[in-house]
Amino acid sequence: MDKLKAANSDVRDLQKTVGTQKERIDSLELEARARVEDASTTVKPALEDVKKLRNSVDYLETRLQASNVARVDALEQIYNLKHDVNPFNRPQPSEKQLTIDLQEACLKIHVLESQLQRTGRYYENEELKSKLDDAEIHVLRLRREMEYFKKVLESEVRKHASFKIWSEVDDNKSLPPNATREDVDRMIALLQKRLKAHLANTSGKVDKQLAEHEFRIDQLSKEVEFYVREIIYYKLDIKGYKKDIKSL
Repeated sequence: MDKLKAANSDVRDLQKTVGTQKERIDSLELEARARVEDASTTVKPALEDVKKLRNSVDYLETRLQASNVARVDALEQIYNLKHDVNPFNRPQPSEKQLTIDLQEACLKIHVLESQLQRTGRYYENEELKSKLDDAEIHVLRLRREMEYFKKVLESEVRKHASFKIWSEVDDNKSLPPNATREDVDRMIALLQKRLKAHLANTSGKVDKQLAEHEFRIDQLSKEVEFYVREIIYYKLDIKGYKKDIKSL
């Protein structure tokens, strides 16, 4: 009876441990889902920031053009005063020279735009890399905790199985003082058979539950990677991704 009580007590402890670990896994699942939602909500503020940056760039380009015009006018006036040149009598540049000047100006504008794009993409990529690293660290932590919980459960299952198998041994069928080696071998074989049967039954249920939780964590990891990849595609505008999104 004492063995049976001890086995029942171990069963209750095991059930309590399993319940606690299940609550912990559910809490981790909710936390992972919250992180996925946070990642999705960052898309809208990022788009607004991009729009503000573009407006700022347009405004700065307008001011730059106005400043260049004013600078050219001032230099022209200084040159005219220094060399006593009448701007109305000065020969007008040829159409060919104007075309060359226009091409040079377009080339300079293109170079400036490329520099601005590279600078903007660098800072955006750094921010995205930081978010991606955080997501990967969180997923790795979840996987490590899952492995730890699995080992704890397996240990409890083995412990419980050992107590239960020994409690099932009938005291009336215990070995007599004059037992032979064959009697001992038969008793050990019986205990091993019961232990294997119990482990196969109990471990199967626990492994199934752990597999379900691992599947859910794997799905959440894929969702996090999907949203992070979508943000990267949108910000880098890979293969006209923004145009495809707007056309939906």
